Amino acid sequence: MVSDAAILYPSRFLHALATSSGIPGHRINRRVLRAFQEIVVHAGARLTLEVGAFEASFSRWARETLPEAEVIAFEANPFVHARWKDEVLAAGVDYRNLAVGPETGPITLHVPRDFDGFDFARVNQMASLSSNLRTEHTEPVEVQCVRLDDVVPPDDRPLAVWIDVEGATEVVIAGSEKTLRRAAAVYIEVENTTIWDGQWLDRDVLRWFGEIGMVPVLRDVQRDFQYNLVFVSAALAADPWVVELAARTYRRGPLLPQDDQAEDD
Repeated sequence: MVSDAAILYPSRFLHALATSSGIPGHRINRRVLRAFQEIVVHAGARLTLEVGAFEASFSRWARETLPEAEVIAFEANPFVHARWKDEVLAAGVDYRNLAVGPETGPITLHVPRDFDGFDFARVNQMASLSSNLRTEHTEPVEVQCVRLDDVVPPDDRPLAVWIDVEGATEVVIAGSEKTLRRAAAVYIEVENTTIWDGQWLDRDVLRWFGEIGMVPVLRDVQRDFQYNLVFVSAALAADPWVVELAARTYRRGPLLPQDDQAEDD
């Protein structure tokens, strides 16, 4: 088996590029997000999925930017879904109050009501199919769960996926392998420290995506224990345009040649 050091090297290398760039961390995060969006457009995505959508910001961007694409957002927390439903549906997004997991049917969602001593309302971004180790009070809610492989048509449309599932990555992937294997690009939140019971860490996520042939080309510097990775298909990883875009992300100056000025000016 490939060692953890080898698996983690691309992420650590990208982190070194980010932190030595001289670009403030919040701008690195914004540049990584924009670079992912540019890759989605470059790949000609005709289907986008947002898993753990909250207010569905990626899906709203996709709906506006990719008029021919089917845009689906999944949000498991019923309190969050009720808060954002009218606004997201009005934006033209197929916004579904569903968890994504290993099997189709009812499942328990854990809605934290506190974290590290701070109280949380029900409308928060930390609900998960996993239990949070830094939460003392959790509200269990029964929700409907689906496997992505059961609800996503097995066609050949270019696919982009956004995953932000608060420690439940392994659970989501268990029912999504066929779908993710054909994705052109995936943006996924990972942790390097255990925050949720039994969760996959960044090394596990890197290993799994590596086994299906996807390549990590970008990462941000969101928090010490948590960050976002961008994986692309082998074909996109070999595309000179993607290689140059990834390099530009960590250099001062315009992200794209046609940009008038650098975002970090």
